[in-house]
Amino acid sequence: MEQAPEWEVLEMAMDSGASETVVDEEMLPRVETFEGEALKKGVQREVADGTLAPNLGEKKFIAVSDNGVARQMRAQVCDVNKALLSAHRVVQAGNRVAFAS
Repeated sequence: MEQAPEWEVLEMAMDSGASETVVDEEMLPRVETFEGEALKKGVQREVADGTLAPNLGEKKFIAVSDNGVARQMRAQVCDVNKALLSAHRVVQAGNRVAFAS
């Protein structure tokens, strides 16, 4: 299946412990990073190894799931190795999260 050139594929790991959805600057290079509240406030994010990563801004985009559901997304930008989708933010937006084995 051919993809439209304006679309980018980004795999995100659902994280029940993440307070924010986060991506690295390089993960969505065609989506503009802008100054958000967290950057203005000097917020830092604790990453998995316990170090602090400064907030570098925000990206807003439309995400489409594997089954075709489109949603507005906002992700904080910081130096991470993997994009994390915050279960907390998904629920705050009026959606449900269910984990099953």
